[in-house]
Order: sequence, then structure tokens, then C-alpha cells
Amino acid sequence: MRRQIVLPLLVALPLAAAAADPHSFAESDRFRVEHIALDLRADFEAHRLEGSAELTVLQLDPYAQELILDSRDLEIESIHLIEPGGVAKVLAFTLGERDPVLGNKLTIQSAKCCNPTGRMQIRIAYRTSPEASALQWLEPAQTSGPHPYLYSQGQAIHARSWIPTQDTPAVRATYSARVVTPPGLVAVMSAARREPQDAGAGEYFFEMRQPIPAYLIALAIGDLEFRSLGERVGVWTEPSQLDAAAQEFVDLPRMLEAGERIAGPYRWDRYDILIMPRAFAYGGMENPRLSFISPSIVAGDRSLVSTIVHEMAHSWSGNLVTNATWNDFWLNEGTTTYLERRLMQALHGERRARMEDAIAFEGLVQAVEDASAAGMPEDSALQLDLAGRDPNDGISDVAYEKGRWLLGFLESRFGRPAFDAFLREYFDAHAFGSMTTAGFRDWLLARLGRPGAPAISAAEIDAWLYGSGLPATMPEVPQGVFDEVDRLAKDWREGRLATAKLPVSGWVPQEWVRFLAQQSADLPDGKLAELRSCFRLGATGNAEIALSWLRLVVRTGYEPAYPDLEKFLLSTGRYRLVETLYRDLARSGSGLALGRQIYARARPGYHATIRSAVERLLWPEPERGDAAPAAAELMQLLNDFLAGASRNDVAVHERFWADDLIYTRSAGVRVGKAEILANARSDPGAADAAPTAYAAEDVRIQQYGDTAVVAFRLVGTTGSGDTAVVTNYLNTGTFVKRNGEWRAVAWQSTRAQ
Repeated sequence: MRRQIVLPLLVALPLAAAAADPHSFAESDRFRVEHIALDLRADFEAHRLEGSAELTVLQLDPYAQELILDSRDLEIESIHLIEPGGVAKVLAFTLGERDPVLGNKLTIQSAKCCNPTGRMQIRIAYRTSPEASALQWLEPAQTSGPHPYLYSQGQAIHARSWIPTQDTPAVRATYSARVVTPPGLVAVMSAARREPQDAGAGEYFFEMRQPIPAYLIALAIGDLEFRSLGERVGVWTEPSQLDAAAQEFVDLPRMLEAGERIAGPYRWDRYDILIMPRAFAYGGMENPRLSFISPSIVAGDRSLVSTIVHEMAHSWSGNLVTNATWNDFWLNEGTTTYLERRLMQALHGERRARMEDAIAFEGLVQAVEDASAAGMPEDSALQLDLAGRDPNDGISDVAYEKGRWLLGFLESRFGRPAFDAFLREYFDAHAFGSMTTAGFRDWLLARLGRPGAPAISAAEIDAWLYGSGLPATMPEVPQGVFDEVDRLAKDWREGRLATAKLPVSGWVPQEWVRFLAQQSADLPDGKLAELRSCFRLGATGNAEIALSWLRLVVRTGYEPAYPDLEKFLLSTGRYRLVETLYRDLARSGSGLALGRQIYARARPGYHATIRSAVERLLWPEPERGDAAPAAAELMQLLNDFLAGASRNDVAVHERFWADDLIYTRSAGVRVGKAEILANARSDPGAADAAPTAYAAEDVRIQQYGDTAVVAFRLVGTTGSGDTAVVTNYLNTGTFVKRNGEWRAVAWQSTRAQ
């Protein structure tokens, strides 16, 4: 019998009518999920989570007969109503056709409550798909150690791919979990850890007593260790990264105290951070109690802590008070960005905060221009209409920076002390609830009607919320903060200042970002070479400086640094860094081909959210079509094949080769699929023999409809260290797509000298 924790609901849920959410099938005015009890086992071989979710559901409509939940690609085994006496009653269910945005509607029949309290327990046995959009399974080579890794990323609507529930930010629930991991791996979640005395090896228990939306339920499993940084804060990460992470974030206690001074009490008990593997898709994810943080933030000099400040600020805006739909995304991110700048000012001074504002404003202007150029100026409003679209389309500097400047406008009219009081009242009044843009507008107008309130008209507010572009009441953006850097950039560019004489020793990353952004597309290769050599600019070091340097590389077409560009895009999975560079490449005629080539190699290491965004950039409609990401599919197929070939897996040979294969070996001998399979079956390899690891380098993919040619250098490494034997073969394969699947029909392998 599997054990699970059943917890009382300790925080009352607000039951106000939920806003219609275009990104959820759930009918939360009829039923409301109040608690989720998870019992899951992680299968790293199959890339699946398997187990059950027991939902405590409140029936709001006494006549409702069907409970509708969100799901995506889940394999539902059974659903039971757990009656008050413990009897499990089978419930019929249907799983709807997959909607490309929303996933599958899960309809549970006859889910009518028989309990006088109006609450019922619904137990769903299921397992996730190996391609679950919320889950990223990492091989040891993608981590900092010898162990695999799993993490979840639920925002915006990916929680439904690993938990069947009402996946809308309008619904908040408490949760508990039992998670079983393979030996040697540790599970952490966005919840308090519980350690029952009878817990078995690999069993981990969690409890989140504060209600949260489904997208904030988070799980990570890996080779993890913890270090306390104070009474309420600490850091988790892989052992080899722990010292650097602890040193980088030693100021966490001070940050948390600064947040409380501005926004009110911290209500989540602890604030820990988990430093993720490099494949993590975001700079940070604000999971309550446990923010997931990109390793790109660990710069070694605490210069990129603004990301930590941002995720911590979400403890109030986003986690405590949440946007009710993804059309209201600015309420999460704009409010948080405002708090971030206030905290940066308190922690690092006025000048640093002004630099952040000045750089970010340029991104906002670009986002407004991009929306207009795309024929969608309405996407530069704060209130969006994303019905029928992926909610990730709402992720732009508009939500973050226009939202930040709306609050800056309000502060300028209220005065800072009065506006701080307004924010604390807002967080207190709506704690553990959700908010729409219209609800925020009503709340604000009601406060403006009080005696002594500032004079702000509804028309001024509406221009911010519903108007495209930047309103007439836009506050003054910091001016002159980069004047000295701009002067140096101009003098260097025009030859009046030698590269070695640039006074960069005291620069913070924001100054480097500004300096590099000021350089034009026609900058000579010689000056770029000097800059690269003198200051060791490349794919490593401070991620923000590397990003700005590589944007300059793309802008100028500086080919000697293209290997750095590829290395960077292969070594990080952070959304903003990756999306920015691919967007720059897509804008360039020659860069588009390079971007597609790099993406074909990098795609397996990216989260589903990034793959979707990058493919929209590199293969815009109508060019994109079904076959556009074929290079990425082929690269994934090739990588999977080489991984299996390293262990002589017959099954991967079966999947990879077409039945009518013609394979020409380096010696000139031709064989078919039958001979290859026979050789694989007859030669399992000696148990004590050193395995050979295979990798593809210098990959080139050319597609012709349902036919593609793949050319690459195959590098085989047998053994390790000084005794390793490395062989190289030049391989060219022809693939044909049949019945929706690519197979190799012809292959030439030549030994490289």
C-alpha cells in the first residue's frame, strides 16, 4: 500500500467568481480543487512520472454532473471517487482530442458529491508522457556531475502535463506529495519538507499549507545538497556548485528583510533557492519557498543578483497575489519589476537602479516597435487578449517594463510613502487570491476616491492598461547615467582611444552592456578582434556581458567569433539569452541559416517552451509548415541513435535504419539493415571492455521536402584520460520521411585521417 499525506486546509480559499480563463478547460464556478495529494515515482529510464493525484474538490454547483480538468498528454489509468468510508467508486471519464495550445480536456462523469460538506476526494491514477511539456529530463552530461536530473516548469500552462488539475491561475490549492526517486538522488519541491520516521530510502515527503496556483507546484530531482545562509534562507545545488553558489548569494537574508520593509511580511516561512543545471529555461522561476535560479546568475562577483531580487519580489506580486488569467500577466511581472528596482535601489544604491531602468527602457521601446511591426500593436497594451494563442506570446518587455512604469507613474502621483502604504494594503487585502486587470482598476479607482488621494483620472489609467504603446503620462526615464560610457564608446569606435586604454576595471555589467550596444554593425573586424582578445570576450564569464558581446558578433557578422556563439547557445537553456540571440540571427539574412544550423544541434537541450519560441523565429509562417523543424527532429534522432550505439542497443538500430537501407562502409563494403542488426545482436561487447562513446560534430543538414541529407564528423572515444583512443569518420546519410517518421535509407562512412 502506498502511503500519502492527507492534510487539513489551513488557509481559506477566496471563492469569488473566477474570471473566464481562455487557457483552461476548467469550470471553476462549478467545482473548485482545494487540495492536491501527489504520490509519484520518478522513472529516469522511461522519462516518466507515475502514480496518482488525489484531489479534494469542492462542489459549488449542486446540479453539476461533470468535473472538468486540464491535462496534456497524460495517460490516465483509472479515476475513483473515494467515499467517506474509504470505499473507492470507479468513475467513468473521457479524454478529449488534443488541442495544440490547451492540451486535452479531462471530463469525469457523475462526479457528484455525496458528502454534506460539499467536498469529495477524486483519485486519478496516471503517468506522464516522456515528452511532457513541463518536465525536462537531463542526462548526466547536461549536469555538473555524474547523475541525471529532472525538473518541472509549470508556467504558464504546463502543470497540466504532469498533474491533472484545474490549471488556471484563478484557482489556488494547497498540496502534499510523496515522491520516490532512484538511489542517490534527492527530491525538492516548492513546499516544506517533511521527514517521517518510517520513510524509506528514496522517499521524500512535502507539504504546502498555503494555497497556490498549479503553475507554482514545482519539483526537481538530482544530486543535490543544501547549505543554510540564515535562519530563513538557504541554497540547494549540485555538490560541485555549492561553494560558489553560497558565496554568490550570501546577502539573501538582507534581501528578504528589505523586501519586507517595502511590501510587508513574508508569508511563505522560508525562502530557499535551487541553482539549476545550465539547461534551465529561465533566469529564475519564482516557485514559492524555493526559487529555481539559472546558473548563469552565478557570475562570481554578485553582479547579477537582480534576478534573485526579482524572484524574491514575486513572493508578494505573483505568488501572494496572482494574475487571474495570462491576459493579466503584467500584474505578476510589472508589479514585481517595480519592486525589484526599489529593492535594487535599497540594496545597491540609486545609480545601479537607474542603470537597470535605462537599459530596460530600451528593451521596452523595442518590444513596442516589434509588436507594431508584426501587425499586432494591441500586444503593447498591458491587458492582452491571448485567446487561441500560446500564453507565452504575452512574455515580453511590455508586461515587465510597461507594468513597472505604470507603478512608477502611480508612485509619482501618490508620493512614495503613500504608494508604499497602497501596495501593502493591496497585498494584505488580496493575499492568497487572484486578480484581474479590471479588478485592479476598480481597486485603484476606489482608493483614488478617498479624501487626500492624488488626482488621477480613469482615462489616464485606461491609457496604461488598454492603450497600445507608451502613454502620455510616461514618467521621465533616467537620463545621463551612461554619458561617460557613451563618450568612451564613441572615442574608441572612432579611433581616439586605444582598446588597451579603455578604463573598464571598475565597470559593472550594465556599463559593459551599454558600451557593446553602442557599437555599430559596420565595426571593422580588426577592432572586434582587439576587443575580444584584450578583454577575453566570448561564451563564458558574466552571462549578460557574453550576451551583449555575441549580439554584437551577430550584428557585425564577425565570423571568427561564430564558434563562441554556437558554444553559448549549446551551453545555456535560459529563455531570454537564447531567444534574444536567435531573434537577432533571424533578422539577418546570413544569420538565419546559421541560426537554423546551431539550433539543430542545440534543440535537444532546450525546454519545450524555448523550442516553440525559437522555431517561430527561425521558421516564420507560412514558411514554417510541418517540416520546418525537421533539422531539429533529425538532430534529435541522430543524438538518440549515437547514445544507443554507444551501448550497442539493438533497438536504436531498429528505429534508425530503414528496411531498404544501403550502407557503404569505409572499406567499400555495402551492407543492409539485416546485416547491421545481426552484427549488433552477435556482438554485445565484453563486460570488462572499455565502452566507446560516440558524438556528432560539424553537423550539416539539408532538407528537400520529405528527404534530407545529414553530413557530420563522427567522433568515437574509447576509454578515458591519457589512454583514450579517438577515431574520426566522415558520415553522410540520406533520410526519407515515411508515415511521419524519418529513417536512414543510404549511408556512407569514411575513415578520416
